[in-house]
Amino acid sequence: MVGLKLLLIILCGFLRPAQGQDGCEPNTVQNISIISNTTLTWDVDPSPTCTVTSFRVNVVEVGGEEEYFYELTENSLDVSSLKACVPWSFTVAAIADDVAGVPAILTADLPLPPDADLSIFYWLNFNKSHTILNWDLSDRNVRNCSLQFKLTILDLYLNTTEDFVVESKAAPLVMSPCVPYEMALRAVQPADSSEGPIMRMTLILSARAQLAPTLKTIDITATSINMTWALEGRTNRCSLVRFFVEGGDHFNVTVPLHDLEDTTTVSVELNELSPNSMYYFEVRVENMAGNSTVTPIAVQTLMDSPPT
Repeated sequence: MVGLKLLLIILCGFLRPAQGQDGCEPNTVQNISIISNTTLTWDVDPSPTCTVTSFRVNVVEVGGEEEYFYELTENSLDVSSLKACVPWSFTVAAIADDVAGVPAILTADLPLPPDADLSIFYWLNFNKSHTILNWDLSDRNVRNCSLQFKLTILDLYLNTTEDFVVESKAAPLVMSPCVPYEMALRAVQPADSSEGPIMRMTLILSARAQLAPTLKTIDITATSINMTWALEGRTNRCSLVRFFVEGGDHFNVTVPLHDLEDTTTVSVELNELSPNSMYYFEVRVENMAGNSTVTPIAVQTLMDSPPT
């Protein structure tokens, strides 16, 4: 409790105007402002009431933890070291014979300076379905500023480029494993479209098995089943090996995929089947990373047509 009373006494002494022994009240601070994005300036009432010997400045991050005190003889303060794009409270009082005059208070966000360091560092998060590119600004003093980010992704195998503009500091990467990509990322100031330095990286996602095949088309007769199965195609360009159709004692078919031109589909024919019969079987695809999960399917063949 004693500490709290002492703090209140100090603050009241800072903010309350007082008079010296000769009845002189220090000049009032006015016209407090931030110029050139980096300098806090102010004036004093020109009425010659007292000779101002110094200025007392209190700088507080609004809603934050940072606080600074200054005793100055000039009517300006360099605030370029403060975090940009967050609110700060600036309280300035003139001092004469150790007596504080009426303070001026300004609350303002420091704008992003034109020469701000917009360099970037990044890290990756992986899960089963996505790779997330995360990044942040190297200079902690500008991390709260509203910026845009340009992300360019070059597929080095297909020689195709995609460009994205994002306002967050993360982006899901829709990229095939087993393929090299080159990425470029830079921060952009929306006010004047100026850009920070480009951060470049080359990335090859580790090989993974294909997703389970899905049935695309099917043609059923009394003695055959002709199917087309959809594969991942360009979303997973790890080398394909084989496609399996496993029907237990009835049939087991293996389709080599090494020379498959269209990697989005594979066709399978099952012949010499019995009419009007139900067949249960599973399909899976193998690539350089291993086997996909299986897709189970049940197909009923048609009744044999009577002779005409």
